[in-house]
Amino acid sequence: MNLSMMSIAVIGDMCSGKKTVVDFFVKRYSFTILENNYNDKISLENNLETIKLTNSSNLRDKLKNNYDRYIVIYPKFTWEDYLDVKNKSSFRLINVICPSFRRSKNFLNKYPGSTEKDFLKMEESFYKSDNIRLTTEAFVNIINDSTLEAFIDKLEKLICTFQTYFRPSWDDYFMSVAHILADRCNCIKQKVGAVMVKNNRILSTGYNGTPKLVENCFSGGCKRCNDVSIKQGLFLDTCFCLHAEANCVKYKFKLKVVGSR
Repeated sequence: MNLSMMSIAVIGDMCSGKKTVVDFFVKRYSFTILENNYNDKISLENNLETIKLTNSSNLRDKLKNNYDRYIVIYPKFTWEDYLDVKNKSSFRLINVICPSFRRSKNFLNKYPGSTEKDFLKMEESFYKSDNIRLTTEAFVNIINDSTLEAFIDKLEKLICTFQTYFRPSWDDYFMSVAHILADRCNCIKQKVGAVMVKNNRILSTGYNGTPKLVENCFSGGCKRCNDVSIKQGLFLDTCFCLHAEANCVKYKFKLKVVGSR
């Protein structure tokens, strides 16, 4: 898998499987854990989660010092950390979601001697932190609600999503341009965008709509499109709107044909 150098942070509900996600990235794709100088201490006696932070440089500076590595930030990631790195194009925030009954079981296995009451009180403390605010900023939410094998399969698909997002294929790139062009069309019946490409270079673009100097279709320029009684595919010979592909050809070869706006 060829990924751009990237950094991720893993957040989620208590005992939801965050460590499994981190282990996956570290063992399968050689990510390096950035511990971020946090010292975790869970006190079951007081039924509270206590987090002690040490003074250090901000997270952005730490990532700069490891620019040549794949980084996973763990175990803690705060709102202040997010503000440091949210504008980095290579950063992504992953939120792990897991049903409460599974998390409760994981909690009891992780902390022998604890009770359901301990879990509920820890849960209450957990949701008083930055976690809820951070989840709204997550790039992706991944659900851990089945077997470990199924969860790992979801993580594999997530890696493919990252690869496509950071470096889309040529086809995905050109299709995304066509989708944006479609938003520009003025035909009220159907939105279409087209891109003319040669050797992975865009030669021309076009979108459908009424010809130049003719009122826009959505303003009544095409009577056929504005007649709600006409079903799609009928009386096309009376439609004034030009095809997106025709506009591509017209602009590329500078044909003397009026085109859409």
